[in-house]
Amino acid sequence: MGYRTFSDNTTLEEACDAAEFTGAALEAYPDETVRSLGKLLVPLLDQCDTLLAEGWRARRQVVRANARVRTGDIVADEELHLLVKDLLALVRDDREDPLFKAFFPIPPSMVIELSLEPELEEIERIQGVLAMPSTPESLRQQWASRLEAVARRGLQALAERRVAIAVLAESAASASRWIERIDRARRLIHGGLTTYAAEKNLPPDFGDRFFSAPLPGKKRSEPEM
Repeated sequence: MGYRTFSDNTTLEEACDAAEFTGAALEAYPDETVRSLGKLLVPLLDQCDTLLAEGWRARRQVVRANARVRTGDIVADEELHLLVKDLLALVRDDREDPLFKAFFPIPPSMVIELSLEPELEEIERIQGVLAMPSTPESLRQQWASRLEAVARRGLQALAERRVAIAVLAESAASASRWIERIDRARRLIHGGLTTYAAEKNLPPDFGDRFFSAPLPGKKRSEPEM
């Protein structure tokens, strides 16, 4: 047991648990002076469940968005692989043919190994080659709509991930601000308990008994007042 300020590594779950412990300990004490100190925590503790739920939803949103980006990458790889096969059939496996080099100035394997965002940039370039008059009409008819679908799916997945990451960042910022507020309330409570102990001639560690085990990690910087 013992009062310690939260650290930079204190999670929202840990802060909620620590504040809940202090609030319950104060509420159970028979003297009203001590019990009244818990009022500092009540409005903040009411926000715990909401913040925890928001954080959980934000993390799930990022997981889902990452999964869609992964799928978009898989589909892009598959379609490019098939495009390469069709091109090689047209140029009779001559990778130095001008048509093949126009589509893939670098080896196709290097394009397929790219992550989704740069791969979509290459697909956009390939779409430009596909639209050129020198490109066989049969190839254009077969691949124009397919590459457009790949690009549309990939861009949507990347956009969803950017939104999800922004939501997660805002959730983390809200949690951090709440942890600072709850830690300030705990500090005031500890000060009130220290004053109460001195007035009642109680042991010096009286106030520490209302706090759960100290949390490990670097001390959180004190917010400016």
